[in-house]
Amino acid sequence: MSSKSGHTANPGPASDGDAGARLPGQPRRGPPSLRPKPAALRPAATTGPQESEKEVRKRLMQGIPKARRWVIRNRIELTLPPEFSQPPISDKSDIAPVRMPEIGRQGGRVIQSLGGSLVVPPKSENAIGFPLAQNYPITPIIPHPRTVLGAGRVDPFPSYPIRVSYDAKYLLDQVYTGSDPRLKTFRDFWLSTALKDPATFHQFLSNVSLNLYQIQGLTRSKTVSVEHHAIALRTVNSILSDPTCNTTDAMISSIVNFVCYCVCREDLAGFDVHIDGLANIIRLRGGMQTLDHNPTLRCMVSGVDLGGACRRDSRPKLPGPDRLVQGIQGAFRDKLKLPSNHLPSPSPRPWANAIPRDHILTKAFDDLLRAINYTKIRKARNEDWIEVRFIVFWIDPIIYNVLGQGPETQPSDGPSAVQETTRIGLILFLFKLRRVCGQLGVSTTLFVKKLKTLASTMAWKTLWSACEPLLLWVLFIGMLESWRTEDEDWYTETTAMAAHWMGLRSWDDTSKAVKQFPWIDGLFDDECERSRAGFQSIMSTLEEDVLSP
Repeated sequence: MSSKSGHTANPGPASDGDAGARLPGQPRRGPPSLRPKPAALRPAATTGPQESEKEVRKRLMQGIPKARRWVIRNRIELTLPPEFSQPPISDKSDIAPVRMPEIGRQGGRVIQSLGGSLVVPPKSENAIGFPLAQNYPITPIIPHPRTVLGAGRVDPFPSYPIRVSYDAKYLLDQVYTGSDPRLKTFRDFWLSTALKDPATFHQFLSNVSLNLYQIQGLTRSKTVSVEHHAIALRTVNSILSDPTCNTTDAMISSIVNFVCYCVCREDLAGFDVHIDGLANIIRLRGGMQTLDHNPTLRCMVSGVDLGGACRRDSRPKLPGPDRLVQGIQGAFRDKLKLPSNHLPSPSPRPWANAIPRDHILTKAFDDLLRAINYTKIRKARNEDWIEVRFIVFWIDPIIYNVLGQGPETQPSDGPSAVQETTRIGLILFLFKLRRVCGQLGVSTTLFVKKLKTLASTMAWKTLWSACEPLLLWVLFIGMLESWRTEDEDWYTETTAMAAHWMGLRSWDDTSKAVKQFPWIDGLFDDECERSRAGFQSIMSTLEEDVLSP
């Protein structure tokens, strides 16, 4: 038998006219257009019930022998995940909260099975995951069309340096869609660097999960953060012994993420270990100038170093990105044809009576006025200035100059006490800007306590006689930043007493006096609303005491 007659092509499923009547090697009967094609036999993926899909497949294959049926061996069920399903239409609200899985008390890890369904394996202490058992609202859902691929809020096709599990997808979803300024910072600046290295990406996820714990208060997210941190540490320790990889940008990026992790956790001992290691790696590379080719990484290095210094009120260990700062500020001035000293005219300086002209605080206040003028210009041009880029290039340079500049002991003379109190008040104002714009690891607890110690021990009625408004501005900022601390009541009472001593009799009068100093409209609106009632109550009590015989 010839090879031609001994080997026949698979005829495919038979049509109604020749089913079972054609011998091997015999030509097909009937017009080709009536024969079913392979594509026509593929059951379409649907989002309906499984019974309907089986019924459709049964009807398509009716009359075809099992041996001749087309089999799609690698067929994947494409279904819409439950967390992306459309909320029911309701007349009460146009926007319904997304029911996302809680980082709860179960230890199971959600993974994707071959059939496309979500399964939960047994509990494991090494599993990193967010169980689906409990739900909680995260953010309003934006209506989206149902599609076979299960359209979500995040691009499902990016390339990640690790195998992305369900919990990693959840964290990335929060990074891409979260409204908190810190999540925006992770999205716009940290993510691009993290995508280049597995260890960096694990620590990036750890930092995101830790910040979600601080935002949402869910204990499981803190556990997930520690687990990703452990994986990143093991990976980095295995690479440090390789001389070809231990000084690369990827290694520096990983260490920077470790430093950020310690700053956010207020782990100062861990911060010292990692920042010293980072400084040593940069020294082995040849210095900070070796990072000039990567401005984002250069700013990240300085940012985490400054973040740790802010936790102690100490000098940063690494130099700031002065060349980048000068270039960005110079480009802004050149674009708008502004002079180097682009201050509003006239620019009042009500602190001049208390701060010498050659003092470091005088330059700090002038730089702050320029930064505030920058925000006004951006706002007038309908441009958003509330971003971490504003902090890096306009606010952090001021903090570099004033941080760690206080006396080692409690100031004993009048001018020193006034200058130190002013320095702390200025830092509190700058830290508020850092927090609003999404800088990571910001805390004012240390400086709120420092300011209380200074203001409660010095004879401020005598020391501040020549600069009463400056004292009021400092105390007012301290009052707004002391919310939910044990010192909140003390600040409210002391600020009201200082205002009353200056002859102010209401909240509005006090607010007007404070805004003669550096101020940004809208920055403290929430804090002012919370403090107003308590302040006004104390002010009324003081008035009654004065009027009573």
